[in-house]
Amino acid sequence: MHTPHETTAVPRDHGEPSHVFGPMRSAVMAALVGAITFVVVLEFLVLTSFIGQRLWNDDALFHEVLFTLPLVLWLLILVAAVVICLRTITSWLTVGEQGFATHGLFRRAVSHEWSDVARLVAVRDVTRVPLPTERVPAPEDPYDGVYVVGTNGRRLATFSGRLFGARAQHAVIDQARAAGTEVEEVDQLAPRELRTRVPRSIPVADLHPGLVLLAVVAFYAAHNILTFIVWGL
Repeated sequence: MHTPHETTAVPRDHGEPSHVFGPMRSAVMAALVGAITFVVVLEFLVLTSFIGQRLWNDDALFHEVLFTLPLVLWLLILVAAVVICLRTITSWLTVGEQGFATHGLFRRAVSHEWSDVARLVAVRDVTRVPLPTERVPAPEDPYDGVYVVGTNGRRLATFSGRLFGARAQHAVIDQARAAGTEVEEVDQLAPRELRTRVPRSIPVADLHPGLVLLAVVAFYAAHNILTFIVWGL
């Protein structure tokens, strides 16, 4: 597994240096491959129809709503893919003895001191399928998520192993423990159990992945059918 880019920034006061972690290369590649898949592969009929018929010369384009709709939908998918890629590529995590901060394009900047944190919940595996009894997670394996809970009981941040990697997660845990913050490590939790333990830790989409997949399949099927009906081949 690739490790994230890490740099060390020396603070102005006399404390331990802060560690800065970038996204895992595997996360960047996954974002790029996903973007190409959703924008090009699954939209092959739309692109073939548009380019093959040179529809940019058609007078109906941008003048008739139904005729323009397939292109508008494709442009919306393109914009969403670019946003997700930039959100992933530009993600940065800073961890130090004073606290932590995350920032990046199209991402809400988060910055908290350890005094704002009540506890950390580090979950090795968030899944609906029970782990085999013979499988013992290695200490160097990344957690599915490290969830930061504030003193008000709300989730302050989530550090994904797929995005930042194990080194970043362990840096967060080590600094939290050094600051006297409670750290709870769990081998496995179901999504609903995790959401009960850490409010708002799991998006609704992750609670119902089957419905999300069905919605994506239905959207792309409808988009391609619409393209075939309006533009043809």
